[in-house]
Order: sequence, then C-alpha cells, then structure tokens
Amino acid sequence: MITLDTGALRFNYRIVGVAVAGGRVLLHRAERDAFWSLPGGRAELGEPAEQTLRRELREELGVEIRVERLLWVVENFFSHAARDYHDWHSTS
Repeated sequence: MITLDTGALRFNYRIVGVAVAGGRVLLHRAERDAFWSLPGGRAELGEPAEQTLRRELREELGVEIRVERLLWVVENFFSHAARDYHDWHSTS
C-alpha cells in the first residue's frame, strides 16, 4: 500500500471507482466511521490504478469489473482517528 507517515501526518494514495447499476451508485461506510466513500483501496507500489481497482473490488466484493476511464483526481486534507491526512485519489 502506498502510505507514507511523517510524524502526525499520513499520506494515502487511494484508487476508487464509481460503480453504477440500475441508476444507483455504490457507496460504503466502515461501521466505525461517520462518512461514506466510493469503493476501492490503496495501490501497491508499481501497481497501475486500473489494476488496483480491479484487485480491490475482487477482494472486497468478489466481482470482476470493467474499468472504462479515469474520471477525476481528488486531493483531500482532513483529520481522522487523531491523525492528520493528506489523501490523494484517482477515480475511475
């Protein structure tokens, strides 16, 4: 996983996807969290974004997916669980 900790700051590189079926978009939320997010996960070093998304959804949902294209890149700065985050997402 591409995560870098420096003191109290953590950098995450996450790949997420927009999964649409029947006019609905798939979101998920961990039981301990108060927020929802798109499905996906952290990339491994040297792993292309498309491969990361396929691997994560296969691991989490047991499904094979088709990645069509890159939609956007998002950069977030936030605090969670007593740690400051710099989070960078590419979304397909």
